[in-house]
Amino acid sequence: TAQAQITKGIHAGAAVTNWRGDASGTLNDIVKATNGFFQTAPKTSFYVGGFVNIPVTKAVSIEPGINYTQKGYTLRGDLAIDKLNFLGANAGAKVELQYIDIPIVLKVQPVKGLQIFAGPQLPYLLKSNLQVDAGILGISLLKRSVDLTSNFNRIDAGVTGGIGYRFTNGLRITGSYDRGL
Repeated sequence: TAQAQITKGIHAGAAVTNWRGDASGTLNDIVKATNGFFQTAPKTSFYVGGFVNIPVTKAVSIEPGINYTQKGYTLRGDLAIDKLNFLGANAGAKVELQYIDIPIVLKVQPVKGLQIFAGPQLPYLLKSNLQVDAGILGISLLKRSVDLTSNFNRIDAGVTGGIGYRFTNGLRITGSYDRGL
């Protein structure tokens, strides 16, 4: 008989994050008030971490992990006045949040290689910064960073889920969606 083995590993990749709910309300109000001057965009950053895969059956396992993840939101605007385009005036704000995420997922492998997973996640906020910059003619007139950490809950609850493929050499490619509650 074959005995399932506990495996461990590291993972890293790109993270594309956005905000919803009360925390994004203020930034969305600014966007509306500027009549199109500012635009919002998701923040692209990274995550890195490790995991332990604990087999329950041949096709089912539990996989706790720990990740460092950067999340956030971007607000950017270019002054688009035809007669003043040569000035190249712009302004922007970026909220960057640094988290330790602890997911515990149930992973199912319906066919060899294919993996589907979902479960709860406990995010812990390490730090949150608001970075503001404004400039004209390529010269930075304002560049400021403000610590917002005390304005957020340090502990959140979330869910995560996704799909992936595990190659025979152990390399995995996955795509997942995380949602803070």
